[in-house]
Amino acid sequence: MSWRALSSISTDVTERAAAVEWVHREKALDNMARNRLAARYGSNESTNKRNEKECNGKRSCKCLTNGCGWTCNSCGKVSYDARLICGYCLAVSPSVMASVGASVDKKNVSGTSGMHVVPVHNCRDDGISHDSSIRVVRFPQNRCYRIFATEGHARGNESASAEVVDSAPDSREVVGEGSASKRKYAVETHESGEKNVGSTFGGRVGKHFYKKPYTHFIALPIGKVKVFGERAEALLWEMKQCCVDPANGVTEEIFTSAPRTHLTLLMLSLPTCEDVALAVECMQVLQDQIYGWKQQQHLHKGKAGPDDSVGIPIRLGGLHVMTSRGQHVQKANVLYMGLADEESTATVRALQDIVHSSFGELICDDPRVSESKLLHVTLMNTKWRTGEGKQQSGGKNLPFNASEVLRRFANVSLCESPVFIDKVELCALGYDSVNECYPCEAVVYL
Repeated sequence: MSWRALSSISTDVTERAAAVEWVHREKALDNMARNRLAARYGSNESTNKRNEKECNGKRSCKCLTNGCGWTCNSCGKVSYDARLICGYCLAVSPSVMASVGASVDKKNVSGTSGMHVVPVHNCRDDGISHDSSIRVVRFPQNRCYRIFATEGHARGNESASAEVVDSAPDSREVVGEGSASKRKYAVETHESGEKNVGSTFGGRVGKHFYKKPYTHFIALPIGKVKVFGERAEALLWEMKQCCVDPANGVTEEIFTSAPRTHLTLLMLSLPTCEDVALAVECMQVLQDQIYGWKQQQHLHKGKAGPDDSVGIPIRLGGLHVMTSRGQHVQKANVLYMGLADEESTATVRALQDIVHSSFGELICDDPRVSESKLLHVTLMNTKWRTGEGKQQSGGKNLPFNASEVLRRFANVSLCESPVFIDKVELCALGYDSVNECYPCEAVVYL
């Protein structure tokens, strides 16, 4: 045997050993998580015998939190792995006897009595579930999830089901900055008027379910654009001079400041550093998606060559009151500025759709997302009310009468012609009043 053949064999053995060692580490983490769950919620030892029998013959394993696991036929060791792959020898669980994409006709297999039938697996992963009880979801981050479908969904879709959440464009160098921080994030109330949708996201089903508090948001930093910032500062000063009226609930504290102004594209709940790190990864996906989107726009306009333009042009104008949750002009909690024309609205709406697609992995279980797509720049918000105004309302946000504000400034605009805005930011809630900014985790340039 030549030295090249020996070298090839040695390399294969080394790679397999490295793969097995990596899986061992994964299984150790799985085992630690299982033990912590059992310590927190109990292990229900009395049902281990029954569950052990179920594990060897059924697809849905109920033993993973009960401590019995399943025994590998190849090495004889016990694994606690929902992925049904042995962490020691990488053999498939005995409960997985059906092939993926190919069937094994047991009637035509002779001499297999008492023998282990090795499942035949199709090497091509088409990303489609051939089991009606499983729904496949793929995201632009090149991740694929198989989710147990509800009974109604499984019954109505007997064939393969797959849900593709867009597709990532060709890889491109990411232009961005910022990293996941380890700070504890302050919680602010969501300022857009989403409906109270009954869902299990963060709590129980029904009218009084508990929501996961939002910790971050993705936005266009309007106040950091010089033209917008200067005009917003002048407008806010004029509004305070003309419209402050404590009798109608209009006090200076409910006005925003110019550096704080931003156009919200998406709200996120990222309670842990791991969640923030995943969101930063999604920002890298967003960079690629935006690059492809701008190139398509460039070609659609009939222009040849690369798109060298920086940013997207938008116009802001027109004041409105959020009318959800029983709000109206005489009883308002939020007053915001919208987009001034249809072209600006279409552009920002397309950008928002790209953001939602890129962050699909983090928002797929949040029922509030579809109800909170309002494109807005908040100028007045009663959640910023403090002191006596807060006490008079018993700790709740005391509404204000926006009639005079709208009478004077309903059609005001921050710019006569479109202004280019050149970046999208992922920021943490909890405004830093000293530095006059929201803590920024990552930036994507347009």
